[in-house]
Amino acid sequence: MHEIEIIRQDIDCTIALCPIISDDISDRYNDFYTQDFKSIKRKKEWLTTHFILENIFQNKTTYSYNNLEKPVLIGRTENISISHSSNYAAVISSQNKKVGIDVEEITPRIHKIAHKFLHKSEKDFLEIANNKTEMLYLIWCAKEAIYKLSEVFLDFADQIIIENFKISDEKKLKATVLLLDYTKTIELQYLINDKFVIVWVID
Repeated sequence: MHEIEIIRQDIDCTIALCPIISDDISDRYNDFYTQDFKSIKRKKEWLTTHFILENIFQNKTTYSYNNLEKPVLIGRTENISISHSSNYAAVISSQNKKVGIDVEEITPRIHKIAHKFLHKSEKDFLEIANNKTEMLYLIWCAKEAIYKLSEVFLDFADQIIIENFKISDEKKLKATVLLLDYTKTIELQYLINDKFVIVWVID
């Protein structure tokens, strides 16, 4: 039995998470296949995403990608964002708002790539943090979610800056996005446990 966890469901959005499922439901979505999958992993991610969408909208639903490589539902007007990690898939949908989401499993490997996405101010407050791994994942996921929301290219290290924060029950982050002609402040929300981090943004 494949179980979907509804992270949030209200007037603004629906957020659902599901462990990556096997291909034993392949026949269920045969009418949506539009390409050959390059790997079993990619196929399972695709199946899981469609399984989540079917549960959110109560009927089989598929999507394509626009010229910005963002997912767009076919035959529906809701905005969506999709994310996959090794063992999970997450979807956020909203009728009236733009959305972005990212899910990542927590492993020490984040430290190896941190220099590629951290702004100097983020490096400064991480220096004195006790839970650097979790904070790095929150920063990475926040930047990914904002990037998925944006309609222009953004440099993770130089244009998306996460404000100093502590992991708390409030589960909110703030970011400053530096665009060519103006600066935008964005608030994000997150869920974190000992297995994964999910960050989402609604605009």
